[in-house]
Amino acid sequence: MPLPNLDLHNLEEVVLEKCDSFVRLSVWPSSQQLNFRGWIDNFSDDQDRTYALHLLNSFTFYNSELCSALLFGAIQSLSIPHSRLETMNESLLAWDADLRRTIFVPVEGEKPNITDSGIMLAGMVRRRLQIPEDRIKSFDQLLQAIAAGRSGITRVVFFDDFIGSGQQFIRLLLTPRMNNVPYDIILSAGCEIRYCCFVATAYGLRNIEGSLPDAKVQSSHVIDETHSVVAPNSRVWPNELRSGVDDFILRSSRRAGIPDHNRLGFHNLGLALAFDHTIPDASLPIFYNSTSDWIPLMRRT
Repeated sequence: MPLPNLDLHNLEEVVLEKCDSFVRLSVWPSSQQLNFRGWIDNFSDDQDRTYALHLLNSFTFYNSELCSALLFGAIQSLSIPHSRLETMNESLLAWDADLRRTIFVPVEGEKPNITDSGIMLAGMVRRRLQIPEDRIKSFDQLLQAIAAGRSGITRVVFFDDFIGSGQQFIRLLLTPRMNNVPYDIILSAGCEIRYCCFVATAYGLRNIEGSLPDAKVQSSHVIDETHSVVAPNSRVWPNELRSGVDDFILRSSRRAGIPDHNRLGFHNLGLALAFDHTIPDASLPIFYNSTSDWIPLMRRT
């Protein structure tokens, strides 16, 4: 819920004390990673500073412990059907058998590289679920195993941190490889397709459902359009400030060296969130853009 439209002095006191308490409690990292005071100091004009403080108040940061728990919860939710069995032992045996027939695949970027977050997430999957390393494969390794007829699997679980527009996953499965469409290759092999993530937008889920109807998404947390800072019913702003939001973002983005057409982030989602390891490009670029005249709240890696 938005804060009331307090006078600037009280608003700043409330928001910065909240941020300081998050750091003291280790909910947020140190200012070296999340520099909220430096970022607020980009805004010297009272009106813009007021908007920036409300924006900072709404910013959501998922630390490493929470990220790990969210991914664990999303994957563990696949075991729910086994909870209907008569005994706990039967449920555990059925879940263990499921895992032995499952391959886990990190969702790679359009230009895969060794710094992709999928490598870090694969470590989470292996440690938290005690999945053997040979059950965690790259996308190409998965397709090669299926093509060779030696996969021995009935389910493929893709995993990722965030679903914004859903386009990354859609492109991954619908862009031809090995002279065929991966989506068709996997389904033709008799495998279920599941996609597990920390956080997903309702918009991204709709896109995936429309393009990949047989791929089922398991997200620990789903955010709707009210999380966008530019939505008419955005949860970020008190009513008194809503009419000036677009102008504030445009002014601030220009000062931060962001082209007008990019000011709302990927697919114009206009979000205010980050994870311990990265800040998605669906979040406002004024959070992560860096110039000699603009201090980022968090640097994008």
